Amino acid sequence: MPTYESEYTSAEVESADIADTATLEDLSDGVAPASSPTPVVTGGVGFIAVRWTPIVNADPVTYEVHASTDPDFEPSEFTFAGETRGSLLFIRQLTVPSEES
Repeated sequence: MPTYESEYTSAEVESADIADTATLEDLSDGVAPASSPTPVVTGGVGFIAVRWTPIVNADPVTYEVHASTDPDFEPSEFTFAGETRGSLLFIRQLTVPSEES
C-alpha cells in the first residue's frame, strides 16, 4: 500500500505540530457505499448518455454501468457497458443477444 508523504525542511518539521504523513488505510473506512445512485439516461444520435450524482464515500468509488433493452435484466458480463470513476458514461452501442444464446 503506498504511503503519501510531504517533504519538509528541518525548520518546518521542528515548527510543525505533527508530521504530514498518511497511508491509504488512514483515509479509508473500508465500507462500501450503502446504495447505487439513480441514473439519468439521455438519448442522442448513435449513443445514450448515462449520468448520476456521485456518491460521497471515504474511499474512491468506481461505477460499473450495465444496460439492457430488458427492464428486468440481471447485471452480467453481457449487460456490462463500462466502468468509470466519474459521473457520466456514454454508451455507443448495446449488445443485442443472439437467438442462439
